[in-house]
Amino acid sequence: MSRARKGKPSWHKGRTRSDEFKKKISKIKKGREVSNKTRQQISASSLRENNHNYGTRWITDGSNNKKIEGTDALPKGWRYGRNVKHIEGFRGANIKKEK
Repeated sequence: MSRARKGKPSWHKGRTRSDEFKKKISKIKKGREVSNKTRQQISASSLRENNHNYGTRWITDGSNNKKIEGTDALPKGWRYGRNVKHIEGFRGANIKKEK
């Protein structure tokens, strides 16, 4: 990114695609198969150190969740894990269990 553009929104932010364009792209992409070699390359690109979550852990104090580096010490009053009931939009967070 150039220094002149730093801090400014992208030139295409907020632009929408026409229905005609969406249909054209959809037609091109349908039926397309990815080779096994490409699948392996995609898989290898996000393994271990290349994964953005590698070396991090979730911690919770019961109501707040936070992600920390795996080497950081656990703060007092916190435990490992995540409390998903408090995450809005999280799959299964708003499901009521029948008694």
